Amino acid sequence: MDVRDPEAFPDPHRDTAGQDSADELLTVMTVLQQELARSPSLKHTFDLVLPSLLKLSDSAFGFIGETRPGSDGAPMLVIRTLSDISWDPASQAVYQQSASDGVRFERLKTLYGAVLTSRQPVIANDPPYDPRSGGLPTGHPPLRAFLGVPLEHGGEMVGMVGLANRPGGYDVALLQRLAPLFAVMGTLIGLRLEQGARQAAEDALRRSEALYRTTFEMAAVGIAQVDLAGCFIDVNSRLARKLGRSRDELQGQSMHAITHPDDLPPDLLMQQRLLAGEIDRFMVEKRYLRPDGSVIWAMLTVALVRDAEGRPERYIAVIEDLTERRLIEQRLRERDDVLRKISRFVPGVMFQLQRDTAGRFGLTYASEGIHALLDGPLGEPAAGGGTALQALLARIEPDDLVGVPDALSASADALTAWNMSFRLRDTGPSPRWFEARSMPERQPDGTVVWYGFIADITERKRYETALISAEAAERANRAKTVFLSRMSHELRTPLNSVLGFAQLLRMDPRTPLAEAQRQQVSHIERAGAHLLAMVNDILDIARVESGTLALQLEAVPVDEVVDDTLALLADMAHSAGVTLQRDDGGMVLARVDRLRLKQVLVNLLSNAIKFNQRGGLARVAWQRELATGAVCISVTDSGPGLDEAQMQQLFEPFNRLGAERSRVEGTGIGLVITRGLLESMDGALDVQSTPGLGSRFTAVLPAA
Repeated sequence: MDVRDPEAFPDPHRDTAGQDSADELLTVMTVLQQELARSPSLKHTFDLVLPSLLKLSDSAFGFIGETRPGSDGAPMLVIRTLSDISWDPASQAVYQQSASDGVRFERLKTLYGAVLTSRQPVIANDPPYDPRSGGLPTGHPPLRAFLGVPLEHGGEMVGMVGLANRPGGYDVALLQRLAPLFAVMGTLIGLRLEQGARQAAEDALRRSEALYRTTFEMAAVGIAQVDLAGCFIDVNSRLARKLGRSRDELQGQSMHAITHPDDLPPDLLMQQRLLAGEIDRFMVEKRYLRPDGSVIWAMLTVALVRDAEGRPERYIAVIEDLTERRLIEQRLRERDDVLRKISRFVPGVMFQLQRDTAGRFGLTYASEGIHALLDGPLGEPAAGGGTALQALLARIEPDDLVGVPDALSASADALTAWNMSFRLRDTGPSPRWFEARSMPERQPDGTVVWYGFIADITERKRYETALISAEAAERANRAKTVFLSRMSHELRTPLNSVLGFAQLLRMDPRTPLAEAQRQQVSHIERAGAHLLAMVNDILDIARVESGTLALQLEAVPVDEVVDDTLALLADMAHSAGVTLQRDDGGMVLARVDRLRLKQVLVNLLSNAIKFNQRGGLARVAWQRELATGAVCISVTDSGPGLDEAQMQQLFEPFNRLGAERSRVEGTGIGLVITRGLLESMDGALDVQSTPGLGSRFTAVLPAA
């Protein structure tokens, strides 16, 4: 029989022979049972059953629906099929909705609500005056009688039938006559709901399994199921790749066999605690061995899965590869170690100064050198940058901190270098100077960080101070030299006049002088000549020191200059009782100024004569050194010689080394001039002396 055929449900009022109402009811129930096996949905079945039910009950209209829990837990009615009693566009929309998705009703203060809450049939043959009635919407067809019947399955209410406007109203007899039909309808709804729930559960299980498998395979970490003996049940592809094995190779293999031996004892201990129920999961960093002998570091997270009775069933292990992170950490440790070693041996302090977005400053890093720099611990900068900075600032002279905040602000705004020099307090009479040099960098969060270096510049400051003093002394010395040069020129003119007029007085035949007058004039001449020699010596010193000494360098035969000098000083040696000796060194040429070389030899030989003893010897010799190619001219005397203290003061201007208390004349600047003249000609003066045995002065000059 085709249930979609209108004739499938016979009219119960047809007076057909052999068919009474009981047969008709039985026929409808049979069709319902067939529909149960064939119909794809409850709505399809309800749409076929409702017209027959209306005929069997002689009702004008009605509905069939399911019952469900509402949002607040109270029962709710979802009408699947409904007689078309629409009276306006709104009611027409409700009817169309029931034809597609069903209409929900949650008002319990109604006749159908009384059925839902009591789970008992409700008969109302005078609805407008029934206290259980909630009224009707405006325009709703009149409700003259109502029958509401709960549909049950397995002791649970699963649906409801509502019938209305039976002529003469409803009674228990009708309810009893239709009870078998209502029972079949309840069974139909219950079985359909169970079937739907079962199908939904199966679909959910398939989706869950598909989601689990997708998650298992696509996870960014390794995942494994492990039995209680520690053997792999299942692994995802990522874990197999990380461990350097195929999934088939890992299947059934012991997880402990590929664990690094040093990491196995703590791993087993954590598993024992997990099985004992002390913990529900554990995490541990460990190493796994790959077939090629390499090691990978991993973070292992293990959870225990129990069965329905709570007995341990298997482990779920999540393995995150930490090898790259470990390598990065190792490189960072090595770099930090290098930085610590460098900062430990660098003579200074590397630092990091930070200004946060609130304008607070902190010394966030300082190398170990800061302890030596401050002669004591400063605290740990990383633990309290502000405290460390305050400790440092407290050691700095307040005058050196003036303007520092403004300079830091300008540096932060323009991201330009910030430098400062400062002194530390309480470092004794000689302050210690330091210099901080840094460059700022703005961080993404607005924080400004200066990376810099602090160096001890005390020696540099002292050098700068000494340099300034030396420059001042040099300027004073140049001024003195200029003064001496000018004064020497000014003094020579009147001295020459004095000497000239003294000679005229002594030699004028027209007015001859008496003997006493001649002696007095001779004294004037000797004193003037001595003074003129002093002026000339001072002028030579001034010229040498100022670098204005005029030289004419040429190839000069040394023997000729020696002979001229010996001839010039022969009378002086004779008067002093000193013998002059010349050791012939042959033909040697020196690249010198002839006049200045002669002046050097005159100074050296005159000293050898003056600072000698009667009957003593003054010897001059020269030669060309084969090793250096230089020309050496030595003057040796047999005088008293010089001790160590006198040697240290030998070239101090105007220091006569005690000779001022003797009858030996001199100014104490002859050797100074001699050394200056030799150095001006790219030469040098060497002195050797032994107390009681005499001295040797050697002029070393470039050969021609």
